[in-house]
Amino acid sequence: PTGETGLIGPVGPNGETGLMGPSGSVGSTSEISSVSLGVDYTVTTTTFADIAPMSVTFTATKTSALLIFSSSGISSTNAMAFVVFRIRNGATFLGGTNTHMQSYDDVTGTVPQWSCTYTKNVTGLVVGNSYTFQVQAQRNGILGNHDAIIQAGTQPDRNDMTLSVIQ
Repeated sequence: PTGETGLIGPVGPNGETGLMGPSGSVGSTSEISSVSLGVDYTVTTTTFADIAPMSVTFTATKTSALLIFSSSGISSTNAMAFVVFRIRNGATFLGGTNTHMQSYDDVTGTVPQWSCTYTKNVTGLVVGNSYTFQVQAQRNGILGNHDAIIQAGTQPDRNDMTLSVIQ
């Protein structure tokens, strides 16, 4: 016959601690420089002009940066017009938008909304050099009031303008 189960013996000593594995590499970090329009602004010129508060100055930490621009606003009833935004670095043109602002409604007096975005990977930056990206605008058209109205101060939930640089 099988005998009774014996007593449980004492717990043995802990084993040696294993070797620590190598540390992982440090992940890259991103720096964001950004500015948003905080006041009402109307584009009234037919030639490019700086939008004074809309510039970002940064020191390059990498040889490239992601440029992101967005804007939205309103135009006038019965307008057949357009607004153009461009971003420049000094005399160098980096790119931009061309947005239609049109309304043919002369009965109800609607105020047409418009919006635009522009994104570009800017290359050729020199690490340690300082850069200033500036927003410029112009407007024109063939009918009605051609002004592009950005009510970022009084209607920030409906109108905005932001320029960001991510490195």
